[in-house]
Amino acid sequence: MFRFNEWTCDPEALLVSSEHAKHRLEPRVMAVLVLLLKNPNRVLSADYLLDEGWQGAVVGDNALHRAIAVIRKALGDNSRSPRYVESVPRKGYRFIAPVRSIDEPDPTSLGLVEIAVSLVDGRDLINAHSVEWTLARYLRWRSASFRVLERVDPESSAGYELSVAIERIHGELSWSWSLSNLRDGTRVYVDQHVSDINLSDEQYRGVGEMIGEHTADELLRHKLMGLRQKTDWQELSYWERLIFADRYRSMNVDQIASRDEMIRQALIMQPQLPFAYAAKAEFLSWEVANGIAADTKQAIAEIEESCDIALEIDPNELYTILRCGTALSRIRQHDRGVALTSRAVELFPSLTAFEYHGMALTFAGRPQEAVLVNNRILQMLPRGKVYHYGRIAIPYLQLGQYANAGPYINLAVTHFPKDYICWLLLANQQAIEGDVATARETFDKAVELFPSLSLEGAKKGLRMTYGRDAQQYANLVAGLEVF
Repeated sequence: MFRFNEWTCDPEALLVSSEHAKHRLEPRVMAVLVLLLKNPNRVLSADYLLDEGWQGAVVGDNALHRAIAVIRKALGDNSRSPRYVESVPRKGYRFIAPVRSIDEPDPTSLGLVEIAVSLVDGRDLINAHSVEWTLARYLRWRSASFRVLERVDPESSAGYELSVAIERIHGELSWSWSLSNLRDGTRVYVDQHVSDINLSDEQYRGVGEMIGEHTADELLRHKLMGLRQKTDWQELSYWERLIFADRYRSMNVDQIASRDEMIRQALIMQPQLPFAYAAKAEFLSWEVANGIAADTKQAIAEIEESCDIALEIDPNELYTILRCGTALSRIRQHDRGVALTSRAVELFPSLTAFEYHGMALTFAGRPQEAVLVNNRILQMLPRGKVYHYGRIAIPYLQLGQYANAGPYINLAVTHFPKDYICWLLLANQQAIEGDVATARETFDKAVELFPSLSLEGAKKGLRMTYGRDAQQYANLVAGLEVF
């Protein structure tokens, strides 16, 4: 099998596929594509492609021209401005995109969670393609352990089914969805949402992501409940270890040690896959950003190494790009972080990608650009969707625009009362507004959630994470300075 950009080529199945398209090729056409993929950036003559692709059968140049045209059509390529197959006049053809040959492990050994997704009612009421495509992409990003299938059939290996139905009620669209465990027939989760009838493509993608996010949360919770019943951790698969590790985003030393061990074992099990390297980098960067890394210098070195390995294995995997982009941004490699998250926006223009790109711009001390990205996110949010509002507030704080930051800080505390950063931002805002006594009480609430937090540590953390210059830093901690 081969990977190039968003495409996977499976010669045995005669398939080229991405998250949003799948094409079955004729054997001769696939043979030509495989020859090109095995020789990237090398010009292959028409005679060579005809001899190898048709195995000595006598055919004319038209057969090759047709095969190239079919390949380009399947990949959405253009002969005048090619991304994949380039015509070299009087010499032949060349495959110009980066290609990676992959030997996929047995899905059973990975512990993939297979989900069949189907829109069962109301397809004619919405942009069904945008919703289905976004659902699949979001689930794949949230945990690359999720393998999304088009539908349930008698031969399907899916363990779960997500069914979505839409109907028009009183001038609005009513969305309802349910997640079922196909192994035992139980209903895992049901939910619903109401939206306007006339949605833009971006808003349809926003609804798709919201459904995907809620479903992913419940699915991971359900999987985790089952995994906790296992008494021998050695029985866990590659993705089961990473699912466990993702739950240990905690200040607790024992949980951090358990998470690190899970990732270490996953790396031993499947060193050729990028996901555990990307997960390790993001977890370590979170420790560095929160000041709890056991050895900051060593952690930064491991983050850099893990990102380099993950991106070398697969530079176009969304899960990898976003996690590595965030990790590198947190350790002040801002150009790389912004470039990676920008690449994610190009591959997957969605709330998720814009959110991570906005974070990278904020880490990089580029608040004006971050505000523009955040405004776009707010326009894409489905009605009633809760967002990480603290991420919207921080660029305004960097700019010293406290009146703009205040409402988002209040929303952040309301919706994320267990996040110490939200209380820290509120304490800072209250002091800026002159209520220092209340600000000190609010700061104490942050300390309850993060017992080792100190005033100087809080200011240092904000400076290291978000204060790219003296003015930005002064703006960020203006309230904390008057405690």
